[in-house]
Amino acid sequence: MTDEQLRDLKKTIDKATASFKGDITQLEAAIGLAFVSEHMGWKPMMLVHDARTIKKYEEIIQLGRKDFSYRNPNLAPEIGPKASKLVAWELVQKGLSFWRAVRGQEPGVRQPTVRGAKA
Repeated sequence: MTDEQLRDLKKTIDKATASFKGDITQLEAAIGLAFVSEHMGWKPMMLVHDARTIKKYEEIIQLGRKDFSYRNPNLAPEIGPKASKLVAWELVQKGLSFWRAVRGQEPGVRQPTVRGAKA
């Protein structure tokens, strides 16, 4: 993420925080997903969260901005530099269908486990 993109994200988060009403853990999760997606990529994160959750988090931060999305390449790459640490992504790379896994049709894929650095 460039400095300009980071500044834009910070402005978006500042606006969301200023006007947010509700469960603060949801705001935290939405902000966290924005930053983790930069490292993991939006595709691997779609394996961890269902579409409804991602949409809810986008709405929390979005505040009417159509261009804010975790799938926006200005916010997160399709596949981030740390994606291989995510167990769900590793399973898909072994030949499972990505979109079937996103829909929950591949058993055992939707898991949030991150492995440590490979030796």
